[in-house]
Amino acid sequence: MSDTPTHTADVVIVGGGVTGCVIATRLSAAQPNLKILIMEMGPDVRDEPAVRTPGIYMNNLVPGAPYSQFYIGEPSEALLGNSVIVAAGACVGGGSAINWMVYTRGSASDYDDWKNEYGNPGWGFDDLLPLFKKSEAYFGEGDLSTHGTDGPLQATYGGIVSKINLEWFKTAPAYDGRPVVPDGQDFKTGNAFTRWAKWIGKDGKRSDIAHGYLYPQMDRSSNITLLTKTHVSRVLFEGDKAVGVEYFTSASDPPRQVRATKMVVVTAGTLSTPQILERSGIGARAHLEALGIPVVSDLPNVGEGYQDHLIVKSEYVRESDDTGTSRDDLLRGIPEVMERVQKEYTEHGTGELATNEADVATCKWLYKLGREQARRMPSYRGEYAAMHPSFPPGGEAACKAGPRYRVGPVAMDAPDIVYSSEDEKALEEWIRRNVGVVWHGVATCAMRPRADGGVVSPRLDVYGTQKLKVADLSICPSNVSANMYSTAVAVGEKAAQLILEDLAAV
Repeated sequence: MSDTPTHTADVVIVGGGVTGCVIATRLSAAQPNLKILIMEMGPDVRDEPAVRTPGIYMNNLVPGAPYSQFYIGEPSEALLGNSVIVAAGACVGGGSAINWMVYTRGSASDYDDWKNEYGNPGWGFDDLLPLFKKSEAYFGEGDLSTHGTDGPLQATYGGIVSKINLEWFKTAPAYDGRPVVPDGQDFKTGNAFTRWAKWIGKDGKRSDIAHGYLYPQMDRSSNITLLTKTHVSRVLFEGDKAVGVEYFTSASDPPRQVRATKMVVVTAGTLSTPQILERSGIGARAHLEALGIPVVSDLPNVGEGYQDHLIVKSEYVRESDDTGTSRDDLLRGIPEVMERVQKEYTEHGTGELATNEADVATCKWLYKLGREQARRMPSYRGEYAAMHPSFPPGGEAACKAGPRYRVGPVAMDAPDIVYSSEDEKALEEWIRRNVGVVWHGVATCAMRPRADGGVVSPRLDVYGTQKLKVADLSICPSNVSANMYSTAVAVGEKAAQLILEDLAAV
């Protein structure tokens, strides 16, 4: 790592998150003489225990955490005046350093839609499958034909599994009737239950992108410069050609510049990339002119079309667990518990620190389904009413918990709860007040034809500019049926291929 930037680089990468790390790594390996600069707003996290230890991942997802930033949306009438909060990584490795480490991939049809429905040749499932495989070393069950076995990122089952998770895994399929399959991440299997593979290495450490890709390549090669705690304000242009970036290291310092002799690649993420583009003169003309920003390229959909996955949480009461697998004490940070689990993790890379438990109509359906599954689990002892809708008292849907109700599990073939019209209203209001997103944001710089509102081409070139690409999840024209880490890595791998082709053509 360099404490002072080079004043000139061949390729300047704005953002040291997932795609930025992948691109820098692949460019460095393919062209050892290429000078690459990564500019990251957050700190370096090499060998940082708070990032590498799976069991304390929630510490990075609270306000004030050093490796995250939180975006707060405008109050929404649809959410009864509430605002959506989106967390994003703010360190080297980006979201891969703070996420829940869930190993999932979308369906093949999700990626084929990018190619066929949105007009992006080279971005279908058959095009991306080799890139998914290239990135991973999968140690799970199932048919390995869709998985990689020797890539830089490891996917395992993450060590121990808690009693409550095993209980749910037995109960839910029995109630729901859907099959249990060895591998639900083969791009084709859906509507089934499967073991939860995780981005956790065989050494018990988080398999984040910086430790899997970037740091090993920086140890092998000297052609990557990593500049941290650096905020890029805008891309610099000569006409429509990107020639560098302007940045600052603190609000009190004057802005500085770095020149890019070959290309600027913006990989700042779904919410930050549009801001950088707009400050650079790329966006809706009327909006930019109102702010006094000279227009480089009139692209009205920069920053528009955000898509995410929804979540709404409810809680239940369970019988006490004397097996030592409850994570409550761990999450509370009780000293004697932390001393015990830290000793096992430090010495062996195993134990509780080596794993991570953790549309309105759709949310209503999921709430009802989850409730029926929960009340059939052997340890079920009722609902924690404060984390459920305020159903009318006395009705069938009203929450029940505590000794006075003598609540226990119902039989597997017991009838489902019947919700009255008043119950349905209470459920919908509760969802609107409590729904959140799971930080899988995409589509704010969508890869579509310009005539259809696109911002970047299938080669990731920003329309109306030269030598400027965007390469992060903001380019995805639609969301996929999965957590986004695997997809982000594939986007980075694809972007690296395209950039190397462009560099070779010069």
